[in-house]
Parts: sequence; structure tokens; C-alpha cells
Amino acid sequence: MLIVLSVALICVSVLLEIYFAIKGPMLRLMNIVTLLYVYLLRPIVIILIGTSLLYPKDFDIDMYKMAWVMAAMSIVIENIGYYLTFPRINRIKIEFKARGIRDVDVPWNFSSVEKVVVWLIAFSFLFLSLMFITSGTAFLAQKRSIAMAAVNPMLRYLYPFVQLSAALLGFSGLVQIMFLGKKIRGVITFLLGVVFTAIVYQRGTMISFALLSLWILLDFFRIKQINTNKKELFKFFLIALFMFFILVFLRDFYNLIFSGFTLLPLRSMGEGGSILLLLVSRPDGDSLEVWTILLRYLLENGPLMGKSLLNIPYALASSNFRLFNELKLGVDILNEYYHYDTYWYRKFGFNLGSVQEMVLNFSFVGVFFAFFIGILRGALVRWYYRKLFFRGKLIKATIYYQGMSYFLSAFNAFHWMLFYAVFAEFLELVLKIRLKPKER
Repeated sequence: MLIVLSVALICVSVLLEIYFAIKGPMLRLMNIVTLLYVYLLRPIVIILIGTSLLYPKDFDIDMYKMAWVMAAMSIVIENIGYYLTFPRINRIKIEFKARGIRDVDVPWNFSSVEKVVVWLIAFSFLFLSLMFITSGTAFLAQKRSIAMAAVNPMLRYLYPFVQLSAALLGFSGLVQIMFLGKKIRGVITFLLGVVFTAIVYQRGTMISFALLSLWILLDFFRIKQINTNKKELFKFFLIALFMFFILVFLRDFYNLIFSGFTLLPLRSMGEGGSILLLLVSRPDGDSLEVWTILLRYLLENGPLMGKSLLNIPYALASSNFRLFNELKLGVDILNEYYHYDTYWYRKFGFNLGSVQEMVLNFSFVGVFFAFFIGILRGALVRWYYRKLFFRGKLIKATIYYQGMSYFLSAFNAFHWMLFYAVFAEFLELVLKIRLKPKER
């Protein structure tokens, strides 16, 4: 019964996401893939196997099914909130007419990325050099079995600059290719971002920014009502698919080059076992396993009643500071509960979503907080698209949008949201510096 209910709720969410993509911006289109993989295919495989390969400790299949229902409920509730505030494409077109704008002059706005790229490359080289100076090669993925911050605390304040700069290079490269017609320059810019991303072994931000540029392109065509050449559109699709493939399997390529690629043995699965293993062993789809650990924690310890929410500003501090001063975030508490040493000493652990944190604090009632998250997401998308298409500052608006989206996804990303904001303002400041002498 729980399985049927979960599947039904996820199918409803998929239909809602399709509706959002048709009526509004396509920014959430990737949610359909996530729903089908993380919340439908993967849980079915885990139930068939009977355990979690990532988090096998005290795994309870019945609790996993309950976690699946709660996660599915929270997604539907979030969708309802999003429905109330998300911008409709038709209304954006009407607003253009009301403002007397005949056309959407996006290339004028997007041409600013040309100046940004130079500084992003400089930032990447500078902070990557500082990483090598402070830690040698010890931070490289093939040379460590602990998180980067555990190698050297200084890296916690250096690698984010490389990570965000690399992601923006990927975003800017795709803008150059798709909007400005500068294919060779765009490919070089994009590949530079890929290289920097591979070195710091952090691909999530890069994937997010790259996909964002693709959704903007598709919505640009819709708003301008351009009759696109199908061959050209198909060519763009193949390029985007190829680049997305590179980013998704970037870590696997890295591991293949430096460590060799190996699969963990899967017991008694027969033919197709390796494929099933790949589906259920990737940590970037572990949300339901985290829900299961969360429910088990609540069963044993009860809700925190807002305790971890009060500590959110301390995300700015190091994990050691939070540990020694008992200022733990929700993600600290739940990771500590599951595996103390791995989290506090090796700095490895799973993430905790914003709705999960509310459930951690207020038990089942916290699921309904997803409604307000949805409202805020819709309002954020509305703000971003107005900045995007009404001659706002593309890169600055994009950084702010991504930072706030990150925080709405996980409250423990509070420090990332602030970092994104500071980075955006600093980037705008340095862009005022003239790299070439003014011609007379």
C-alpha cells in the first residue's frame, strides 16, 4: 500500500512538473529526471535488493517505504506552493507589450559575459594556485580519503572560489556558444571550467549552471517566438547532451584516469547486477536513504523543536567550532547520529534538505513547510526572469538566483548563499576596472 501511494504521488509530481515546464520557465525541467530516477526507479531497485548499499547500517525496509511516502508528500506539497507564484510565460510576453518592448534584446544583455570570463579565469588560477601553495597536491581526489577541509582547514576558504568561478565559466561558455555565436571561444571557456571543476572534484555546481544556460536558451526561443531551424535546434540539443554527459560522469572519468574504475561486488543479482548497482550506489541520489535515517532518529530521539534552526548562522563557522561549542546544524546532528567518526573526522557525510530539516525539528508537521518553500521558489524564479529579460545584469542575477536556490534546498547552505552574494558584488566591482587603456 505504501509503495502504491508513493508511486502515485511521484507520478502526480511528474505531471505537475510537465505543466510547469509548459506554462512557465523550463528551469525545473530537470526535476522530471530527478523524480523518475531518485524517487521512482531507485527506490524500486532498493526495495527489490532489500538494502541500501550506501547506508546499510540498521537499514529497515519498512521504514524506507514510510520515508518514501513522506518524501513524495513533501514534493507534491512543494509543487502546490510553486503553482501559486511561478511566472507564466504568456504573462511575461504581455508584460513586454505593456512596457512597449517589441523584442527581447537578450544578446545585448548577454554580451557582458565577455568581460566576466577574463576575471573568472584569473580567479580560478589564483585560488587554485593558493590551494597548491597551502596544501601541495594533498587535496587532489586520488591522494585523499577524507574531505578537502580535513586535509587543510584553509582549503575550506579557497576551493569555493575555484568551484564557483569554474561553474560560471561553464555557464558563460555555453552563453557564448548559444547566444553570441562565438562557438570556438565558448567551447574553450566551457572546457576550462570543466578542467578546474575536475581538479577540485566538485561537479554539482557546474552541472547546475550549465543546465541553467540551456533552459534560458529554450525560454528565450519561446518568449521571442522564434521559428527555429529544426536541424539547428537538434544540433544544439546534441551539443548540450554531450556536455551534460561530460559533467555527469566527470568524476568517473577522473577516477578512471587516476585510480582505475571499479564496481563494488553485488551479491546474487545475476545479469544486470552492475547496472542496478550503479543506480543505487551513486551518492547524488541518496535523498530517500537520508529520509530513512531521519525517521529512525526521530523514533529514537524525538524532534529538535527548532534547536538546529537557531544554529543556521553558524554554518559560517568550521565544523570543528560547531562540534566543540555544541552549535550543531541539522546536518551535523543527523550525520553524527549515523556515523560520528566519518562525519566529524573525515568530513564526509550526506546532505540534509530544507524540508528534512523541518521534519527533524517538528516531526511530521515539518513536511507541510514544503508549501512555503514552493511559494518562495516561484517568487525567486519570477524575480530572476525579470532580471534576465528586462536588461538586468545576467551574471550577477544568475549568481544570486543560484545562491538563494541552494539555500531553499538546504538550510545548511547558508554560508554558500552569503558567499555567492559576496562573490557577485566583488565580481561587479572588479568589472569596473579597465583592462585596456581608454582610447583617445
